[in-house]
Amino acid sequence: MVMFEPGTGKALQIPANVRTFHEVELIQDEDAALAANIYTDWRRAGGAEPSYNQCIGYKKPLFLNGKDEIDNLELWDIDIYWHLMGQILVQTKDLPHGSSVQVNLS
Repeated sequence: MVMFEPGTGKALQIPANVRTFHEVELIQDEDAALAANIYTDWRRAGGAEPSYNQCIGYKKPLFLNGKDEIDNLELWDIDIYWHLMGQILVQTKDLPHGSSVQVNLS
């Protein structure tokens, strides 16, 4: 099974099938599978619980040198987040390390 994380731009190989992912991996290692610790920190810092069509995503994605910190997180519409992160990743993946990238989402 492969799990794609749009904020990091990484595809992670999960040593499970769909069934064992849900019945074993999510239970035994929920932090690795769901970033449960980050979610807990987000909520403790006053972050809102996402609704069904929302996700907690990076303001500046990690693949653009964003920081893996609560201050770099915000609520997103999940469809918009996946679409934008996918487009940004595709357009920046072949740039040399350290390239300057400007993204204006306003």
